[in-house]
Amino acid sequence: MTQRLVVAGALLALAACNNGASSGPDAGQPDAGVDGGHVAQASGAFLDSAVSALSGAAEPRLTRDGQGVLHALYSATAADEAGIFPVRYGQCAGACDTASSWTFVTLGDHGPAGGQARLVLLPSGGARALYFRRASATSQAVVVSAQCDGACTTSASWRTGDVRTLTSLDALAVGPEPLAADAQGHLGVALSSAAGLTFGACDADCTASASWAWLTLPGVLAEAPTLVLTASGQPRVFAGAATSSGDPTVELLSCDAACATSAAAWTTTSLFWGKPLGRQVLRADGQGRLRALFYQGATGRADVAASDHRALFAWCDAACDTQAAWNVESLGLAAHAGAAGLDLVLDGAGQATVLFTNPADPPALSLASCTDACTTATAVWLVKRVESGDDVQLAEKAPAPSCDGGTASWVPGVDVSALGRPDGGGLDLVHLAKARQQCGGVSSSLGARPRYARVAP
Repeated sequence: MTQRLVVAGALLALAACNNGASSGPDAGQPDAGVDGGHVAQASGAFLDSAVSALSGAAEPRLTRDGQGVLHALYSATAADEAGIFPVRYGQCAGACDTASSWTFVTLGDHGPAGGQARLVLLPSGGARALYFRRASATSQAVVVSAQCDGACTTSASWRTGDVRTLTSLDALAVGPEPLAADAQGHLGVALSSAAGLTFGACDADCTASASWAWLTLPGVLAEAPTLVLTASGQPRVFAGAATSSGDPTVELLSCDAACATSAAAWTTTSLFWGKPLGRQVLRADGQGRLRALFYQGATGRADVAASDHRALFAWCDAACDTQAAWNVESLGLAAHAGAAGLDLVLDGAGQATVLFTNPADPPALSLASCTDACTTATAVWLVKRVESGDDVQLAEKAPAPSCDGGTASWVPGVDVSALGRPDGGGLDLVHLAKARQQCGGVSSSLGARPRYARVAP
């Protein structure tokens, strides 16, 4: 059935900016990354002394258990002294903006071309993780499952097992949040490669390959899928895709039963023209309503060019497997805001806060909080800076440049992962601070370190 696609951003109206609030593309923000002078009250610290900027880290993730303890996971991008590429898990019970409050352990070796570690917590309190072990860009990727049911800051408390070898040698596309757990503690995962979207499900003993059921949807080439499970454990996957003519679209894939055994149980809904570039997040609020955030790349379509290189917010309240139930609008941020990282937090009332990389001078991690009419074309977003590169430099100097006369600085906010505090007391988040050097007019990387920040309400 041919479906009508929403033209993202086509109906947006420019509005005047008051006190740093914006509505519509670039409203009140004449220069890239301008935040209206608003600065969030925040404190932070670099995490895990076992990794330096020169060894590097990637894709930190953060979650919280029912007792308020924070759990973090990231992949190192270089081998440690033992010659392994570690997946590092950390935990903090309080004063988390002090580095010594965190304890980290190594879960396993992801190999030179692996990583992409993801973490969820079960309602019972256990921790579950997935990562990918890969020896080279042309070798097969192995899905490794890790689990811990207590004392998780002790390496011996973790068990790992290889649960799937991906048959395609093509690039593995892992979304920001492909792993989820339902209220019963059952796991679901959505992966994508050249073979098609693959959904995996596990109810218990998830380090054993026999505990997993896997289903690949041939020809469904969902890019960097992100997964939400409903209260009943039904998967909803938000991903980039393309029409048969090559036009980029954003799609929702849904299934209500037999999701790991029957391809016919899945439905695909084309929502709107879009090219998320792997920067997309899907959330369900307390009423089960879906909210999505993504960074739009260059679509190549003149009718949606106004929303290219923008952060877009989409919402659906019911019947979300029908295109007409969805709406999408620009947040009104500057061009390229969110290109290196973004995340979406919903509070108890469903109000949205967006964390994003801000292409300011200096670069910054910023937030945009919706203050009015959030699920309308006239939503008002208040932008505040959380932490700039200069702020990070004051906490710790960037590594020395490798050239005479060069300069080095930090770029914060990359691959941000954020949580609202359950008492309404602001945000907890982790992100990468990337060290960059300028040598002879050429910019290059000096590595990256995971960093925690707490943002006051």
